[in-house]
Amino acid sequence: MQDLDDMLTQDTDLTNKFLNNFEKNATGEADRLMADLEGEMTNRFEHQDKLLGNMSQFIGRFQQTLKIFGKDV
Repeated sequence: MQDLDDMLTQDTDLTNKFLNNFEKNATGEADRLMADLEGEMTNRFEHQDKLLGNMSQFIGRFQQTLKIFGKDV
């Protein structure tokens, strides 16, 4: 009976070790994924802001050009 108890204890210890290791690795991967995702989102927002700034500048200059041509006509 002691052998069965030892085997169950060893099996339980191995299972707990596996689960703890799995949880640690999964948490680490999730943290890295979130950091990468946050970096990607920041990068995309910065590019969108730059694109909108360029479009705004273009439209402003285009309107200025139309005002100049409108005065000459």
